[in-house]
Amino acid sequence: MQSYRNSARSRLAALAAIGVFGLVSSSHATEGYFSHAWGTEGKGLAGACLAYVEGTLSGAANPASVAFVGKEFDVGLDVFMPYRHYDAASASAGFPIEPGRVNSTEDIFLIPSMGFNIPMKDGASSFALLFYGNGGMNTNYKSGVFGAGPAGVNLEQAFFAPTYARKVGPSTSVGVGLLLCYQEFSANGLANFAGFSSDPTHLSDRGNDQSEGIGVRLGVLHNVNDKLSVAASWQPKIS
Repeated sequence: MQSYRNSARSRLAALAAIGVFGLVSSSHATEGYFSHAWGTEGKGLAGACLAYVEGTLSGAANPASVAFVGKEFDVGLDVFMPYRHYDAASASAGFPIEPGRVNSTEDIFLIPSMGFNIPMKDGASSFALLFYGNGGMNTNYKSGVFGAGPAGVNLEQAFFAPTYARKVGPSTSVGVGLLLCYQEFSANGLANFAGFSSDPTHLSDRGNDQSEGIGVRLGVLHNVNDKLSVAASWQPKIS
């Protein structure tokens, strides 16, 4: 019976979160470089996990959810295997592109995640430490795709999110997560695009560029009953 209730709740919670807030769209296995969800359960729901509480990584989508998690430590490792290629009918006289089918190499990416949730002594609030990332969709074409050596781009992002949530009633919680972010980006083999760039000497083959940022994510969760939950989460642009 418990298994059935959990299954029903997961489906109804996902539908409630999508329907109430008008976020109906197609489900995708990925959003390019950006993950559609964090944690195994969230990804298993194709990202429709805003009102679904199952594990510490629920707080990555909705900080309010960790108030209902309890004391828990989770570690996850995604094995992401995107196969990238392009097809070109013939080489262009104006701009050289290698004809035929050309495959990008390095098709296996490991993306870790981790969460640790600690309920406070007041019995109403929880503090969680979350770690997760985006990436794994870089391209690496060994041949001279654009006539300037091996070509490709890579973007990696890591998030460390101290998160606090508090129950404001037996079935309702609010939460906030501080987002501490690190990013790396690189681009290679694009030197022939220099004429289109505002800074041609820094366009390509410059190694990794690093940046850091800080942001915040807010959330609210309400359990209507044991089979239906509604939720909302909001995140402004990261500085």
